[in-house]
Amino acid sequence: MLRLRKTEQQIAGELRLKPEETRSAIDEVRHRLGREGMLYLVEDPEMVSLHGETPDDPDIPIPSQALDIESRLIIKEFIQALRGCIETLPSHQATLLRLRYRNDLTAGEIVDFGRRTGVSVISGKTPAEVTEQDVYYGINSALIAVLKQLQSRYKGEYGTGIDQLKMIFEEFEV
Repeated sequence: MLRLRKTEQQIAGELRLKPEETRSAIDEVRHRLGREGMLYLVEDPEMVSLHGETPDDPDIPIPSQALDIESRLIIKEFIQALRGCIETLPSHQATLLRLRYRNDLTAGEIVDFGRRTGVSVISGKTPAEVTEQDVYYGINSALIAVLKQLQSRYKGEYGTGIDQLKMIFEEFEV
């Protein structure tokens, strides 16, 4: 009945219980669900941010009881490692990844952005010379560089490829 968002009075009426008995039963159900990390079954989940220390960092809303503290710390550590990998990239590669995954721009939009701003996102080419194919190649090269760094950091623990890394970038907007 709690899952159906019924009030204390409605539950008492349907179960033919006194208000005190109903309140006690509801408290017991909430207490047990809270202990098991399943309070979200009867209440709106409480959201916690895994990161977002600066205004540019997006917050990742996850039900606070959906992950244990160890999993949340692992995710936070991984995101920090991923950001560290991006910081070591040449600026044009980091810019490409930000434009593609944080700003959700297509290759064509990235080419247009470079031409309008006069910023070359491909090393060794002027903004006017950059093509969509160059952008695809540049993004792929940047992803490979990040993947190699992650694989060296997480030796034996990290079994992902480019496709999974793309999904991580899309999901977490690193």
